[in-house]
Amino acid sequence: MIPGIRLSLEGKEWNQIPGVKGSRLAYKVFGRNPGRYRASSEALLRKVRRLDLLYRINIVVDVNNLILIQSGLSVGSYDLAFDG
Repeated sequence: MIPGIRLSLEGKEWNQIPGVKGSRLAYKVFGRNPGRYRASSEALLRKVRRLDLLYRINIVVDVNNLILIQSGLSVGSYDLAFDG
């Protein structure tokens, strides 16, 4: 699946990817430079494009990264039982 997503990124500018485009716009609205401060979705998609290995932490993180890669949106998973 990652190779298919990587191929879909080829030849595209980052602002042509819907989820990334929205994140960059939000960063600009809040006064941040999206070239300096990258959304997690863009950072992960850049790794996919470069064929870098993705970190494997646990199944929840893997699923979260899969959602991020497929949607182009920055999403998070949180442990509600964590008290720290």
